[in-house]
Amino acid sequence: MLRHGIPLLLAMSGALVCCAAAGGQRLCSAAQGPCCSQLASSLHQISIRTSARCSSAITNVLLDNQATNYAVTSVGGSRDAAIVVSPLSLSGANAEGRLLCLTVRPPCTDTGLLFAGQPLSGVTYAVMESGNNAC
Repeated sequence: MLRHGIPLLLAMSGALVCCAAAGGQRLCSAAQGPCCSQLASSLHQISIRTSARCSSAITNVLLDNQATNYAVTSVGGSRDAAIVVSPLSLSGANAEGRLLCLTVRPPCTDTGLLFAGQPLSGVTYAVMESGNNAC
C-alpha cells in the first residue's frame, strides 16, 4: 500500500464530492520499486481518510457516474475512518482523469468535517494493487 498526501482535485456540488483520479507518473513510477510496477498495471483499491463522525453520512460512491463497491472502516483507536473503494479494476494508465464521487449527507457536506480536518489540498489517501500487497 502506498500512502499519499498528494492533493486530490475536489469540487463540492451540493452533497456530491468528486475527485479526479491520478494515474500514470502522478501515481508513482516503476523506478520507485516493485510495488509501483504492480500498481501501474493493477490499481485495485483506494482508501480515503475521513472522520469517524462522517462514516454513516456517506451514502454512495460513484466511479465515472457508475455506482461502485465501498465500505467505511474505522482506523484503529483514532477519530478517523477510511472510505475504501474496491475493486476499481484500473491501471495507472487508464486511471488518469477518472472521476470518483462520494454522495454525503449533512453535516458532512462540510469538507473540513468530511476529510478529518484536512484542507482540500491535503486529503490523505492510500492505494493498493490487486495482489493486496502492502508496499
